[in-house]
Amino acid sequence: MKIQIVSDMGPPIFGGAETYVLNLSKELIKMENEVFWNHIKFGAAKSYDNIDGINCYRSWVPFTQNSLIFGRLLYSVLMMPKVLKVAKKSDVVQFDSFVAATTGWMAGKISKKPYLLMVHEFFEDMWKVVGRNFFEKTIYPEIEKLIAKSPYPQVICPSNYTGKSLEKLGVDKKIISVIYHGIDYSVFHPGYEPVQKKEFDNNYIIGWAGRIGLSLTKNLKTLLEAFKIVKNQIPESILVFEGSNFRYLLPAIKEVGLELDKDVIYNGKVSKEKLPYFYSSCDVFAMPSLSEGFGFAALEAQACGTPVVCFNRGALPEIVKDGETGIIAKDTATESLAESIAKVLSDENLRNKLKQNAPKWAQSFTWENSATKHLEVYGKCLTH
Repeated sequence: MKIQIVSDMGPPIFGGAETYVLNLSKELIKMENEVFWNHIKFGAAKSYDNIDGINCYRSWVPFTQNSLIFGRLLYSVLMMPKVLKVAKKSDVVQFDSFVAATTGWMAGKISKKPYLLMVHEFFEDMWKVVGRNFFEKTIYPEIEKLIAKSPYPQVICPSNYTGKSLEKLGVDKKIISVIYHGIDYSVFHPGYEPVQKKEFDNNYIIGWAGRIGLSLTKNLKTLLEAFKIVKNQIPESILVFEGSNFRYLLPAIKEVGLELDKDVIYNGKVSKEKLPYFYSSCDVFAMPSLSEGFGFAALEAQACGTPVVCFNRGALPEIVKDGETGIIAKDTATESLAESIAKVLSDENLRNKLKQNAPKWAQSFTWENSATKHLEVYGKCLTH
C-alpha cells in the first residue's frame, strides 16, 4: 500500500507528533508499504528528501519555527499543490491535526483518494487558559470545532482521552479508532548507566524532558513550585531539565526563588541515543502536564525503569499505572505534585517496586501493533 501522511512539522523538528509519524512510517515500510510524508520546509532543508526510507516532500512557508501562529495556518493552503501531486501516486491519504486537517478533507475530495484524519490532541476549552495570545484563545477553539465537523470517513487518535474529546465535539464514535503509539525498545530499556548520578554527587534527581515553553499545557511553573516544596523537605534533591527553548523557563525559575545551576540544572538538548542515560539517571520523572494526547516521555522513562509522577489529566492515566509504575497525584494542586514526588524519593521500597514494574508495562506499547491497526483503518478507507 502507498500511504501519504500530511502534517505541519517534520524533520529536522521533532516533537511527539513528528516522532509518531517517523516511527509509524518506519514500521509500515518494514511491512512492505511505501510512505510519503508532506510537511513544512525549514531553513536549508531540501524540498525532497528520503529519511529512513520515507519519502519527505516539504512545502515552504514564509515563517520561522518560532512564529508559526499564522504560518501553520498558511501552510494548510500552501501545501495544497504538493499534497495533490503526491496524492496521485498514493492509495490512501492521512491528514494530521492541528493544521493539515483544516483543509485536508478538501484535498481528499479533490484528489478523489481515500482519506482519513489523525487527531493527536484537542484542547477544547483549555485554549482559554493555555493560549499564548488572543488569536490562540479565540480562533484555535473554533478551528478544532471546524476539524471535528469536517467530513472525514475515519478518524484515528492515540488515546481514549482524545477519543472522548472528539465525541464531545460531535464526531461519531463509530468512525473513531483509538490506536496507541509505541516506542523504540532497542533504544529505551533498562540497564543504562546512570551517569548523571555521579555528576551530581548522587543527589536525588527529578527529571523532565521535552520542548520547553512552547505550550503552557506542560505546566512547568507548577513543577518548579512543587520542586521548591520538595527541596525544603529533601535538601539533596535537584531538578534537571532536558530539551529545547530553555530560555522560556528562566523568568519562572527566578520568580519561584530557585537558583540555576544549583537547584535547577539544564542539560541542554540531547540526542535520542543519549536520552535513555538521562531517564536512567532520574530517581523520578515528573510530568505535570495539564493535557497530553499520549505522553511519549512518560512511556520512555518507564521503559528505562524510571517511575513517573503526573496529574490525572489528558492521556497520562492511560500511560502510567498509579501505584504500579508511577504515582498519579490526587489533584492538580502544587502541593499534591510535591507530595507525590517526595513520596517516591523518600520511600526506597516503593521506588524499587515502581522501577521493576515500569519496563514490563511499557513493553506492551509497540509500533508493530500500532502499524498493524493503522493498516486495518486504511483498509476501511479503501472500502468506504
